[in-house]
Amino acid sequence: MKITVLGDMMCEPPILKASKTKDGYDFTGVFSKIKPMFQEADYVITNLEFPLAGEEAGYTDRFYAFNAPDSYADAVKEAGVDLVSTVNNHTFDRGAAGMLRTIEVLDKIGLAHTGTFLPDKREEAYYFELGGTKFAVVAYTYATNKGVKGEDPKYLDCVNYLRPYNINTYLPEVREKMKTWVDKRFPKMKEEHRAIIKMAVGLPNTIERADDYIDFEATKPYMDRFTADIRKAKEKADIVICYPHVGGQFNPEPGKFSEYVVAEAVKAGADAVLAGHSHMVQPIRFIDGVPCAYSLGNFSMSPNSTIIVKKNLPEYSLAMHLYVDGGKIEKITFSILKAVEKRGKQMVVYPVDVLYGELKREKERKELKEHVAKVYKYAIGKEPDGEIIQKEYKLM
Repeated sequence: MKITVLGDMMCEPPILKASKTKDGYDFTGVFSKIKPMFQEADYVITNLEFPLAGEEAGYTDRFYAFNAPDSYADAVKEAGVDLVSTVNNHTFDRGAAGMLRTIEVLDKIGLAHTGTFLPDKREEAYYFELGGTKFAVVAYTYATNKGVKGEDPKYLDCVNYLRPYNINTYLPEVREKMKTWVDKRFPKMKEEHRAIIKMAVGLPNTIERADDYIDFEATKPYMDRFTADIRKAKEKADIVICYPHVGGQFNPEPGKFSEYVVAEAVKAGADAVLAGHSHMVQPIRFIDGVPCAYSLGNFSMSPNSTIIVKKNLPEYSLAMHLYVDGGKIEKITFSILKAVEKRGKQMVVYPVDVLYGELKREKERKELKEHVAKVYKYAIGKEPDGEIIQKEYKLM
């Protein structure tokens, strides 16, 4: 059996605008080149990093405040995804109502989900069975960008948090370093507009940062539930996949909080820990024999975004493949993916071997090889042996 786990699916203004049709929105083209990979897997998992709050709530009109049309979920399912995590920092981008409607939409189209729940319906994991092997997926987020201000506090229990939603993610000195005179001069301006000004005057539009801040006392109740959920899932399932949304953005190395979360997941009994949120690929390490990917990167993030660190190649991601036999993970490989977005055109996500085969110019092929070697090095710590462009790279 082959389980494929992907990085973060996002819905930013460029992809939304390019997917508009006269009748609504059509996102099926995003998956046109990746669909064969999904069909080769027995089960596909991804993170849906946006709510489905409905058109009346306002679709995505700026970076980092998302809301996607329901047709995005239709395209995800049609492409072959079996399970989505709905818990991440964007869960409450349209409030509790948006979070709840997301669940309703997914239930209606029959796309399995975990990480957020209807009131009094929380479960420790999502379970599925293949070939006599029972799997569990435990999904949590480090926090959410917005809380449930003015709404019923019970909705906080509908979300799997790793720490209080309003706790700091970065050390104070890092937060201060992220600010420039542009941020201080125009505090109410949209972040992407400030980023354009920064670029025009030669300032970095964002920086690499690590999630090094840990408040153990405040985090303890959430981490206790997290590890208890993994232990309970392990009692019921043969294979437990931990899928946390955690990490310092655009940083090629994991921060202290990420390392803490991953280590605790391993101690609790997870068989694989596959994280996301960092907007780029981070290392894959084995901890006590358990494969741990600190960030699979962005399945679909706009390469034309003004709020990225382009040198760290956020348009690339990993698809992790777990080959399971007899209730055990017997082999692990990964594929490298690239989100290709020509201005004004719909983003298309490619496996790099498929993209390489379509490129006509030697200059483009050379650049792709260089980028793939760099992404591979982010993940493994060295450049690949043999052919740089491969369908799957063997990890174990």
